[in-house]
Amino acid sequence: MLDRAPYGVVVMRRTGDPASGAPAGFVCVYANSAVVVHTGMSDPSGAAAGERLPPDQSAQWAALYEQVWHTGTTVRRVQRLEETGRDLEVAAFALDGSERLVAMVITDITSRTEDELDRERERRRTAEIALALQHAMLGPTRDLPANITVRYRPAHDDVSRRPDEEPLLVVGGDFHDVVPLPGDRCALMVGDVVGKGLKAATVMGQLRSAARVLLLENRGPAETLTSLSTFAADLDGAFCTTVFCAVVHLGTGRLDYASAGHPPALLSTPGVAEHQRLGDAVSTPLGVPARRARSQAGLLLPAGALLLLYTDGLVEARRRFIDDGIDRAGTLLAELGGNDLDTIADALLAIQPETFLPDDTALLLYRH
Repeated sequence: MLDRAPYGVVVMRRTGDPASGAPAGFVCVYANSAVVVHTGMSDPSGAAAGERLPPDQSAQWAALYEQVWHTGTTVRRVQRLEETGRDLEVAAFALDGSERLVAMVITDITSRTEDELDRERERRRTAEIALALQHAMLGPTRDLPANITVRYRPAHDDVSRRPDEEPLLVVGGDFHDVVPLPGDRCALMVGDVVGKGLKAATVMGQLRSAARVLLLENRGPAETLTSLSTFAADLDGAFCTTVFCAVVHLGTGRLDYASAGHPPALLSTPGVAEHQRLGDAVSTPLGVPARRARSQAGLLLPAGALLLLYTDGLVEARRRFIDDGIDRAGTLLAELGGNDLDTIADALLAIQPETFLPDDTALLLYRH
């Protein structure tokens, strides 16, 4: 199936002993034919990571592989390949089996970025309609319980403008949702569809609706993500979507969760200085074949515990590893835990250091 895929797919294996402390290396163990088409470079099969690139670029790719290998978190970015003058949209994620591998989906978006200048007038004319559509499909934002708050922040477009011109707000595929369930339970969910624009927003709406139906059928987080992945495999534009899904019992505080390649939720507990990452039960993004059944993890939330679900737009910046951004958000969550949820949500959105926001952001806060 991957040999005929229209996008490039690369699978990397880590070399060396992780316990030795020596710098890690990665070698390409699989590359489909589309990799050559999208990158303009020769087949990388059997080659070490970045061996055909200058040292600075080679280090960037190696750092990306190492980050995904260690954390299991999906990382998305646009990477410039100077050797061929191409802009590549990259989604890297972990494949867990007998050994952990790093897979990467590559799409050449060079012509797309060049065409942005020609589409400026149309983009501005449709922006307001698109944003309204995005908010309509995001999930409930009004009449939520007092112990839940949500936020959505659109991205900025990447079109070059004069310094006095404001960037255009662009819809994306990030979403949050809160689903009341029978038995004094509630489902909490965030997700991130690849791409921007109306197509990503439309795919997001379809996935969110399907997930709601599955949850209302009394399926747990892992079973919900398994069925949702099957649905996503046949839905154009849904491939490699990441989702964090949790179900909490409002009375007992029992929390069950599962992740489809999504950044870990963060938990702050009263009286505990350090935040906790909920990074267990991580499987492949939606639509990506899994080598083993999706699992879920669980824990008991004490009274006053604060749970943060978010998308990578909150924690990823161009000059900062996503891991550092996650720690920064967790530290802030623990420091501000005694404040009201709206204050905490606004403070979390303010930690993004860039005035230009390349990615949209969705977040959900729950206090038990």
